[in-house]
Amino acid sequence: MADKWPTNKKMADKLLRMLTFVCENGSVTTLDVMTLLSSSETTTKRHLRLLVELGLLEAKGANKNRTYSVSNELLKLLVGKKK
Repeated sequence: MADKWPTNKKMADKLLRMLTFVCENGSVTTLDVMTLLSSSETTTKRHLRLLVELGLLEAKGANKNRTYSVSNELLKLLVGKKK
């Protein structure tokens, strides 16, 4: 996972902000994240796709109705940190 995580601090901060937002809301849509970041649809989808590829988010549904939620892998990482 670390080899795909961005080295650019601004991009990494955006991804962390997105993950926090998803954790706080349970599931989100592309529009929710676009609003949060004030970013374009293309940029938002690219960031969401990266988080899915990293195994941190799960995408559900077809393109128009797709929602994103915290993946089981991320939940295991978060729960493991609390022990």
